[in-house]
Parts: sequence; structure tokens; C-alpha cells
Amino acid sequence: MDNYPNHLQPHGNDTFGKEGFASWWERARASFATVPRNVARQWLHRHWGRSDFGWLPSAGAQFTLEIWQPADVAALQVWREGHPPYDEWGKHLLSLAMKPPGWRYPVASIMNRHLRWPAPPIAWHRGAPIANEPWDDLPNGFILLEGNRRIAMAKALERRGTLGTNLPVWVLRYPSPR
Repeated sequence: MDNYPNHLQPHGNDTFGKEGFASWWERARASFATVPRNVARQWLHRHWGRSDFGWLPSAGAQFTLEIWQPADVAALQVWREGHPPYDEWGKHLLSLAMKPPGWRYPVASIMNRHLRWPAPPIAWHRGAPIANEPWDDLPNGFILLEGNRRIAMAKALERRGTLGTNLPVWVLRYPSPR
């Protein structure tokens, strides 16, 4: 968020010991006052500098943990990826649960067994354009911000009719301009 301010970047990197979430959050929390801890861990810390949505402002951001049903997951838009091969990617990822240890994708194993994700993905409910949007092709409605693999697998499970119900999703909204 906020275009990833340099002074808040986690120290180190993924290869050489990235700063742990707890110490980073202690430094960054005041700058992201409306961001829940879980959202900060999953989206900001883990994907620092790599999200297409890093430009979104933290000012005015309102996050709620909502409960979705399979039809809600099916309707979630994956901007610029919501078509094949994305549709086939979820099926492929789920197949990795059957691989031998060492080749197995652990999240796929969890989702195949429990028919739900281990951590809530993050979606933005875009009701209308907001200031400084860098693209002109963003759709209105629910757009995935974080959780591409989990959502790809969930959509594959939904197409099979086996996705669980009552799925937690973090939803970002901004107040309507007056």
C-alpha cells in the first residue's frame, strides 16, 4: 500500500533473511493504522513491492473479515488473469497435492483435504474509481488483491462442486466520496 514507502521496507530479502513479520510490524504498524495484522502479514510483508495493487492508499482503507460462499468465490475477479490458463492453473495446483514428498505443494494438500483455504485471501470491493488509479481497465466489484494460488484452487474446487462453505475473506473498501 501507499506505493511501498522505502523507509518501511522489510530489512533483508527473501534470499538472505528477510526481517521477520513481528519486528517489521512493530516498525510499520503506525503507518498502516487501518490494516489488520493478518492482512499486513499476508499482503504487505510477504509481497512487499511485488503487488500490482501496492498503489492503493492506506488512508481511508476499511478491512472487514467477511464470510463467503462458493458462488461468491466463483464471482471474484482476478484482474488480468481471469481466463484460461488461470482456470486450469487451479486444477494443476490441486494435482500437486498427490506428488511425492518434496514435490508436493502443501497448500494444495490442505485445500484438497479440507476443501477450504488455510488463510483468508484479500479482495477489494471496488465500487467506483479512486484517485490516482494507474490503470483504466480495473473492473468494478470484488477484485483479488492477495491469494492467487488459493483462489485458483478454490475456483477449481467450486467448478467440481466440492468447495467448502462459510469461507473467510478479508475485504477492503473505501468510503464513498460525498
